[in-house]
Amino acid sequence: RNHIEKTIKIPDTAFTDAVQDTQGFLWVIDRKGGELLKMGPDGRVLLKIGASGSREGYFSHPSDLMIGVDGLIYVADQGNDRVQVFNREGVFLAAFSKDAAGRPLGAPTALAQDRRGNLYVLCRERKVIVVLAQNGRVIGEIGGGLPEGDAFDRPVDLAVLENELLVLDAGKKTVYVFGLDGRLIQTFGAKGVGKGDFKDPVSIAALDDGRVMISGPENRRVQVLRILQTPATPE
Repeated sequence: RNHIEKTIKIPDTAFTDAVQDTQGFLWVIDRKGGELLKMGPDGRVLLKIGASGSREGYFSHPSDLMIGVDGLIYVADQGNDRVQVFNREGVFLAAFSKDAAGRPLGAPTALAQDRRGNLYVLCRERKVIVVLAQNGRVIGEIGGGLPEGDAFDRPVDLAVLENELLVLDAGKKTVYVFGLDGRLIQTFGAKGVGKGDFKDPVSIAALDDGRVMISGPENRRVQVLRILQTPATPE
């Protein structure tokens, strides 16, 4: 039976995302303070990184947080139109801020990464996913060339599952399934309260066993789905 193992409360904070690294440390975004927090397994705050602002290592409305395959910490710094990268000691390493045309990323909202280390950045303003190499080099974009009827409406989150990219669109109550090369493979979901339906979905996450979790506060539930995947193209 599932049970709550521990509850951590920190006064005067507003958490927006939390992830655990391979060493058991918890990394948390405090949107209220504009800080990135590193916490021990016992809940003690070990490190506070940044503050509200636009300088390197500072944040403006940070919205997502990810531990990369390289062990580095990636933060979607939405208000500053960039993705910031830190090491496990909280040292600022880099900021990625441009798309393929040299434009600002435009409110990067959510992050995902594939096994090769390529970074997928959901940019809310342009409603596209910008694909970056680990060094920040722009590889391409996904979703910007869809036909008008299939275009994103209000994409809110994304996840990588094996060789596919899943994009959750809260406006269309739909999940888009792309190949990592940008091909649209399928879509699923509709507005409703039945199984596989969504009302106002907010997040999607890929599980290690090949399933995905999609949450929505309006339906007051987390759905766990299994997606039939397309075999990867041989290299």
